[in-house]
Amino acid sequence: MTGPSSQSSHLLINHAPILAISTIAMILLPYLPIADSRMCVAAEESNYICTDDAVAALKASRKGNGSDEMFMQRGVPQRVDGNEVEREAVRHVLRQMEEYFQNEVLSKPDYESVRGRCKNMNELCAFWASVGECETNRGFMLTNCAASCRLCLLLHTNLN
Repeated sequence: MTGPSSQSSHLLINHAPILAISTIAMILLPYLPIADSRMCVAAEESNYICTDDAVAALKASRKGNGSDEMFMQRGVPQRVDGNEVEREAVRHVLRQMEEYFQNEVLSKPDYESVRGRCKNMNELCAFWASVGECETNRGFMLTNCAASCRLCLLLHTNLN
């Protein structure tokens, strides 16, 4: 009788290619671009928290508040208040800020030296940016609101 149950067979697997691929992957892993998951969530009606910690963002959006660690990635939480037009303008600045961080600050090597310093130091940074202060009061805004103004690359210059 012939068949799978009547024959004793041995399967030889050459592990060398698998081991080589695993070794290469482990060496290259730190250098591979990883999709960034930074996001802003509305923690309260007039506050956004921007973070790369999805769990913390989810907790903040459910509780209506969050811890200091959650918004330190972009600085202090931003106030989103005023009339509907003003609130939408601030939200627009926050969306632009997050796109800027994802597409520029966190992905391009030019920003490496300023990533940890590019923050909003005042709760009104996004509002001020929405009314044009990044252009009219550039020195102050660079020092205090570089994230909202999307001026991170200038933090190493003498403009601040």
